[in-house]
Amino acid sequence: MGGKALHFVVFLWLACLCASQVKNWAGNIEYDEALFSEPESLDEVIALVKDSERVSVVGTRHSFNNVSQTVKGAILSTKKLNKILSCCEEMAVTVQPGITYAELGSYLHQRGYALPNYASLPHLSVGGAIATATHGSGAKLGNLATSVRSVEMVAANG
Repeated sequence: MGGKALHFVVFLWLACLCASQVKNWAGNIEYDEALFSEPESLDEVIALVKDSERVSVVGTRHSFNNVSQTVKGAILSTKKLNKILSCCEEMAVTVQPGITYAELGSYLHQRGYALPNYASLPHLSVGGAIATATHGSGAKLGNLATSVRSVEMVAANG
């Protein structure tokens, strides 16, 4: 309340990657643990993409289907790519794709800012929400991706 609304910049690193005992939120999709990877930096993402035949990307794995499953290549989790890289210049915040709306919202609130729209579930990752056109709340607000000013992507060749 009373905060300034920000648009945000998302560094969304996309590519083509999966393991046993790694499951989606509902427990009905299991990933091959040997193919599952949790890079912590852009350099690690680039190396993984360059070295893999195919890469699937997962955020908080709040998916109802096996769209991110693969049998060749790797599964790239954005879980550890969850940092805020800059904030509040030109009314924007730059984040990594694995940050959750709860983490981002708390950070912005402490500084007197807010996003114009939030995910209905606080554990959803920003990258996952914008990649899947996840809705927020409010009949006159667009999906969560409408707050994105720019996206940086990693191509298949790194």
